[in-house]
Amino acid sequence: MTLDSVDIFRYRLPLHPSPLLDGARARHREGAVLRLETRRGAVGWGEAAPLPGFSDEDLPTVLRQLRRLRAPLRQRTLPDIGTNGHVPWTAVPGEKDLAASARFALETAILFVAADAVDRSPPQVLAESPRPAVSLNALLDGDPDEVEAAAESLRDDGYRSVKLKVGRDDPDHEAAAVKILSETLGPGVTLRLDANRRWRFEEAVAFADAIRAVPIEYIEEPLADPSRLGDFARQSGLPIALDETTREMSPGRLPECRFARAVVLKPTLLGGLRATARWSRAARRLQMTPVLSASFEAGIGTQAVLALAASLGARDTPAGLGPYRRFEQDVLAPRLDLRGPTVDVRPVFSGDHVVDADALEAVAGS
Repeated sequence: MTLDSVDIFRYRLPLHPSPLLDGARARHREGAVLRLETRRGAVGWGEAAPLPGFSDEDLPTVLRQLRRLRAPLRQRTLPDIGTNGHVPWTAVPGEKDLAASARFALETAILFVAADAVDRSPPQVLAESPRPAVSLNALLDGDPDEVEAAAESLRDDGYRSVKLKVGRDDPDHEAAAVKILSETLGPGVTLRLDANRRWRFEEAVAFADAIRAVPIEYIEEPLADPSRLGDFARQSGLPIALDETTREMSPGRLPECRFARAVVLKPTLLGGLRATARWSRAARRLQMTPVLSASFEAGIGTQAVLALAASLGARDTPAGLGPYRRFEQDVLAPRLDLRGPTVDVRPVFSGDHVVDADALEAVAGS
């Protein structure tokens, strides 16, 4: 399987409602797209979309790195997928220096071109028996009235899991809002909370005390000082999920965080498919739940996260693909149908969704 062409594009797509990213409302999402094609016509696409406020790299850095990869990738022979179905990962000169989102794009493109070459779906290449359907976790963000109205709709639509952003208001006020949300959702829907490290220890404890009677699945990263997460877990009794912490340590250090109930895995931020798989295995060994989650990727990146959720995610654990619904336009046509509460995996990779050339701009010098 020899690569014949390597092309790089960029996109800029409108978002609505505008999410809060890096302290400001983001009305657009920008990213890069890598396209690989073999001599026999198999094609694979990968997406690199650094997330403002969370990624260490920016888009210009990613574009420079992808341009440097073009020559080493061209005419490179990738091992064919064997009967064991393993992805033909192979060393690429310069690969070790790639930023996280650029590596995600490269590995996704290799996975997708390998799957196309043998007429399989990416989930079927990643796992012998991928899940045929994946539950989705709905994302709520906004003022309390908007959140309550949206929660009623999500409950009626059959969602089993809802995630609410917290940490942006007085802890007592937010605790009151969480109580109302929990009552609105009812006992059939699990509630996840995400504070994005916004609270001091005392604020987080006050919040935990105020919601002690509210059943939640977990709260992600409540503390501005993550070194005290273990203390907070013991004092509050709340189930904790790691997110930002995963970008500050290796999977081998996960036993230091035995207090955690779950580990949120975002391939764009973790550095690709292989890194995400290592984290998933480490979490499972410690009986922590791996939760696959998007980072506001467009359709190509979202497909890759879904492939991982179908192959790596814990059974019946909802994946966080809600950010995709904020895209008013996409690089894929037609758009992915991720309205939930579950998504059938096969149609997402059936070939009906093709890359819309009008949504992409070729990168000069690529």
